[in-house]
This record gives sequence, C-alpha cells and structure tokens, in this order.
Amino acid sequence: MLRKGIRRQALSAARRATHNSPTLLRAPVLRETPGEDGGPTEVFAAAGPIISLEERRSLDDVPRMQEHENDPAAFVLLHMPGHEIVMGSYHPCGALFECTISLNRARECIQRLREVLDENGIPARTLGEIMRMGHFTEDREQLKKMASSSLTYEVREKDEPYLMGEELRLASDQYKNDVVGGLDVRDLVDVIVTQPTVSLAKSGNNTPLKSTGYRFEPLSNLIFTRDQQIVTAKGAVLANLNSGQRAPEVKVVQFCLEKLGINVQGKIEAPGTLEGGDFFPAGRDLCFIGMGIRTNDAAIQHMLKKDMFGTRRVAVVADLFDRNQARMHLDCVAGIASENCIVVRESIIGKLNPKRRLVTEYTQNEQTGEYEVSVEHMEFGEYLTANGWHIIPASEQMADDLGINFINMGNGQLICTDEAMGETIENFPHFRGKVHVIDYREICKMYGAIHCTTQVFRHGMPDSEKPSTGVTPDFSKALSTFTEKVQFIPDEKSQTTNSVLLVAPTQFGQNNETLQDNEFMTRDKKHLRSTDIDVIDAACEEFQSLYSSLLREGVNIKLYHHEPYHGTPDACFPNNWFSTHRNANGSSELVLYPMAHPSRRRERRPDILKYLNGRCSNLIDLSDHEDMNMFLEGTGSMVLDRIHRIAYAVVSSRTDETVLGRFCEHLGFKPFPIHTKGNMYHTNVMMSIGTKYAAVCFDHLKDQEEVSRLYNSLKQTGRTIVTLSEDQCTNMCGNILELRSEKGEAFLAMSDRAYSNFNPQQLYSMLQCVDHIVHPDYATIENLAGGSVRCSIAELF
Repeated sequence: MLRKGIRRQALSAARRATHNSPTLLRAPVLRETPGEDGGPTEVFAAAGPIISLEERRSLDDVPRMQEHENDPAAFVLLHMPGHEIVMGSYHPCGALFECTISLNRARECIQRLREVLDENGIPARTLGEIMRMGHFTEDREQLKKMASSSLTYEVREKDEPYLMGEELRLASDQYKNDVVGGLDVRDLVDVIVTQPTVSLAKSGNNTPLKSTGYRFEPLSNLIFTRDQQIVTAKGAVLANLNSGQRAPEVKVVQFCLEKLGINVQGKIEAPGTLEGGDFFPAGRDLCFIGMGIRTNDAAIQHMLKKDMFGTRRVAVVADLFDRNQARMHLDCVAGIASENCIVVRESIIGKLNPKRRLVTEYTQNEQTGEYEVSVEHMEFGEYLTANGWHIIPASEQMADDLGINFINMGNGQLICTDEAMGETIENFPHFRGKVHVIDYREICKMYGAIHCTTQVFRHGMPDSEKPSTGVTPDFSKALSTFTEKVQFIPDEKSQTTNSVLLVAPTQFGQNNETLQDNEFMTRDKKHLRSTDIDVIDAACEEFQSLYSSLLREGVNIKLYHHEPYHGTPDACFPNNWFSTHRNANGSSELVLYPMAHPSRRRERRPDILKYLNGRCSNLIDLSDHEDMNMFLEGTGSMVLDRIHRIAYAVVSSRTDETVLGRFCEHLGFKPFPIHTKGNMYHTNVMMSIGTKYAAVCFDHLKDQEEVSRLYNSLKQTGRTIVTLSEDQCTNMCGNILELRSEKGEAFLAMSDRAYSNFNPQQLYSMLQCVDHIVHPDYATIENLAGGSVRCSIAELF
C-alpha cells in the first residue's frame, strides 16, 4: 500500500460517446471496433472528443512559456495514438520501439493520464483534437492543405511518360486535393499521421489508372509530444529531431501550436538537432539542456546566440561517455520533482563515475547580452549540489523502469509510472509534494514514459514569490574549488606538460580513408561486426577510462567532442593536426599541420582553433602544403625531444622531409629523418621519448646504419633506452606518453594492451624514469583506428 497520498489510478470503464458539434463544418463519423473488454474502442488516429468553439476560446489563455518545471501546469499537450503505432509495431526496432505495442493498452495509458490531469484541474488536449478544432472555413482548409501535403500519388516510372488526358488528371495534385476535400476531419488527421503513398499504373480496363500498392510512413513516435519542441521562458522552439523519419512530427506540432495562437520563436535547422526530452526549465535564472545522442552542440549554440532560453544561465549537461539509447535524453536520467529537489539516476553522478555527465554553464553578459562560458566540465552532481539542489537518487531498476520520466503538475504534484520511484520521492526528507502512480507500461515499451508523452505550458509564479536570482554562496565556493588547481608550468626546455586537449570519440568509427595506409588498423572482420552504435559506446567507455585516469593525476584537460556533421571519425587523435610549443620568453607557438586525408583535415574546427589561438601567441600554419601533396602529421609524424630540440621523424606517405625541415626552421629543432623497412605511417607508434627514457623499435629500421645513427643520438641525450620488438610495436608499446601530475610528478600514459606486452625488466627500467604508469583499456580504438593512448593526447605547452 502506498503512503502519503500516492494513488494508483484505475482504468475508467466509461468510454466517450460520439461527439457531434454544430460548430464544426462537418459532423465527424465515429468508427469503433470492439475493445478487449467487449466495449467500443476508437482506433483511428487521434480520435477523441471534439473541441467546440466555446472550448476553443477557453484555450486562448494558454500560457506561451514555462519558467520552472515546478510552476503550476496550465495546459498539457498529448497525442492519442492510432493506426500509426500499429504500423510501427510491424517492425518495432525500425520504428524506434523496444517491442510490439498494443494500441488499446497504449490508449488506456493516455486515458489514465488525462484522468489524473483532469482531477487536478489541468486541461489536456490531444494533437488530433486540436487539428480538428475550428469553426470557420479556413480552419478546415488549413487541415485539408496539411493532409494533402501528407498524401503522395506515385505513378509507375515506365507509365509516367505516356499518361494523357484523364490519366494525367487522376494523377494530379488537383485530383488529390479534390479527394482530400471529401474526407471527414478525422480522416484528414488519419492521413496526416500515417503519411500514405498510393502507387499508380495505367490500367487498360475498368478505370484509367489502377492502384498497385499502398505505402505508409507513419508518425509512430508522435505520441512523444515532448520531443518536437521545447518550451522555454521565452516561448516555443521547434526541434530538428535526430531521426529523419520523425521530421514530419514537427510540422504537425507546429500546426497545432499556431492553431492555439502560440508564437514560435524559431526552428532548429541542420546540422543542429534538438529534442524536447533534453530540456528542463529551472527558474528565471537557470535552465538545463542535455547534449548527447539526440541534442547536439550546434542546436544549443544557435539557441544561445538567438537568446531563446530566456534565462541568465544555461547549464549544458553533456553525455560524452555513455551514449546509450536507454539514456538518450536528459529526462531519462533526471527529473525536477520540486522547487529544489531533483531526481537523478545514481549511475550518472559522481566525479569518477564512468557514465557521469559534465556541465558547461553559460552566463549572459549584462553589457553585451551574449552568453559566455562561466563553468566548464563540472560533474553534474557537484554542479547541482553547489546550486542548492537536493538530489534524490534513483536506482538503476527505477530508472530502467522509467520512474524518472515523471511529469510535475506544479508544486511537487507528480505523476509517475513506477511505484518504487514514487515511494522513494515521497520519503525523501526535503520533498514536500504528492506522487500519483499510474500504469504506463505499454507506452514504456516505446522507450518513453510520462514526461516524454506530455508537453506542458505553465503559469509563471508572481515576481513576489520567485526566489532571488544569482549565484549562491555555496556555488561560488564550489566553483573556486573546482577551478583552482596547482599547475606544473612547463618552460621551453620541458619535455612534458600537465595540460592536454582531448576529443571524446562520440562519433568514432573506422576511417576508410586512413585504412589504406595504416597497417595498425584491423582488417579482421570479427572486429567489424559490431554496429556503429556499439562501436561508439565501446570507444566512449574506453575514452572515459583514459579521461578519468588523467583527472586522478590532476591533469588539466580541455575537452571537446565531435558530431556526425563534422565528418571526422578519427577526431579522437587531435595530436596529429596541431602542436603547441613554449618559448624562452614565456610566449607560445601554435603549429597547424598538413594532413594526408580529407577527413583528417576537417578536424581543424573553428571552435578548437579559436581556443588554441587564444592560448598561443603566434601561429605557424603549414597546412598549405596539402595543396602540394606534402604532409607532416604533427606529433604522430614526429617524436620531439623538446629538451635537446631534435625532431625524429619516420619518412612515409604521411611525413615529408621538406615539410619536416620547415617545421624545424620555424621552431629551432634539428631534423632527424628515419627510414624504415616498410611504410611505417607514423613515428609515434614505434618510438616514444620522455624526460629520462626513450622507447624505440630498432627492428623496423631500414638497415644497421640507421640503427646506429638513431641509437647514438638517443644515447648522447643521456636517456635510458628501452628496446621494443616488432611484436611489442604492433601492440602499441611505442604509443606511450609521459605527462606531469598536478604535483609535478612524471607518469606514463599507455593502453592496457601496451602495458601487458612490456616485460618486467622493461617496466622496471621505465619506472626508474617516471613515478608510475596509468594504463586504461583502449582495445576498440586501437583495433579500429590503429592508434592508441598517445595519439589521443594533444599536449598543451
């Protein structure tokens, strides 16, 4: 038995009768099929009560915005599912479902939700009801126009050139418009949500044309009315959904919003992607927006630039390590339960939690009105606590059962789909509200629950009742602790640094361009059987281990990620396209390198370049050598002895001696070209130089003269030489890097594969030169991309 007001809602046995309204141009025809209990169940899309003119006028006062998830709900937008989800069940995975869905049970879920909303005095309307709503001829004409654009006539290709007379008329848009004009308003809505295509061919008898098939592109996910827009403190913003098959849903929602007289601020266009499940308003001062597999940085930056959020601060909650369909949106891992209580999935909070989210906060400049980064990559739980939120932890089971995906009706009045989650919330000492639990299991099979299936417009609280805005003292203190670090400051003779730039492999994949000349990339089909999603998930998990290992050492990390529109599958190897160098006078140089493959050249992104240019005093741009097919791929092509100013470089298709010479001229290095037996694509897979050690695979060198020349050069610098075998080189023992901890201690970063292939004597020798070794698993990235830990770290001097 649930305590403290948790109520389970029973399914009402009553069914709505036929609604005939004199305010409509055409009386709707109600079509019914027997329900599971023998009673009538409407099955056509968006069936439900018709909104009269009087009811339409009552919706004129619907708020156009929402400031806080805990403000009282004034109006809720829903969708009553119909044939479109039946069609989706024909192939659940293709429709973005977990499994097949029962239409009747799904409709019962929506009905239960409406009953609770109604009991709490909150009007709710479905998309179908709003589309059918109207009194004037223009209302029907608008609906008819939308239905006509959703219906396609497709003539068989071989017949199309030979159509004539009546055949042409029957395949024309005019005929289609006439057909649509004869449909009932419910049928018009059905056309819109099923998106039919009629295939036509010349008949030869009976009628001029015959239908040869019917194809549908149903809006099977329209039920998730949260996704097609976000509603901020300044109004609605139309989304650009991550899945192309869902794109028509946005037009449907836009049609309904305009019919309600709700002004739309704007729409997100490609390459931006935005889905409403990633947005939470949290007051006039702050809102949260998730960035992950459904909402990307391009959309967020557009909204910041256009001031669409309407809050002083915007907290971007980034998923860079998890990238899982089950946690696709922010509302899959968090939910605002009251003014200062937030439910958060346990597995995504904690500074070193593998699935943690990182917050980058933007604050609006009072003078310019532009948003500027005020906090970067702060752990989500730490950020929430510092801002005065009380975190209600949700177990993995509660979260997997979508208990987090509740709706807040205002003032802590929640509707939740999981009983255990409801009890946890109600028993939390800082929560002052009530939880209503309803059975929503059928819709949960579609990877969404109550928050996903509702869009809420809210009454804002009066100014006198609003909490004061501004950063809290606790947050100021936490921010100072977060940003203040003891730093190892390298000089022009430092071999190592404790500041690095990383790019999370959020769109990682095997690069077919680099596969042509990188022998370290796997060509074994058993490594290529995973789906793109699985590969990215595995790569992000491995990268997170590296990121956490460096964080534990106190390394300062500038972190980026990449998106599909960047077209950069190897972006997690940033050391190839740039390097930085410290001068004697304290200034720094930024060098940009010519890359052999077009996809690698795209890694020189404006946002990263802006940061690097701001950090460095001078720019040396060697990338123009790409026009002459002359390449030098950064500290992949070169292994630098920064202390003795020697640039070791294996000459290859990616490393040109002429460009090497120009680099050395600019930076005051001595070139040391190396020649190997085969096409060793990069130097840093067979060689590594630290402050006191040098690990190198001499077996790959062309002849004994090359061996002696390299050995003597390294020996003269006084380093301990660790000789690698070809097999060790293949297992990434050369792709290692020395860094400094925040205490100034030297440590080695390498993959677990590399660590496992060093023998005890070699490890002992290296540990005489550094304090310790970190070695995360990096197998997916190594196998598919032919690079390892050192490739993933771009040093910042």
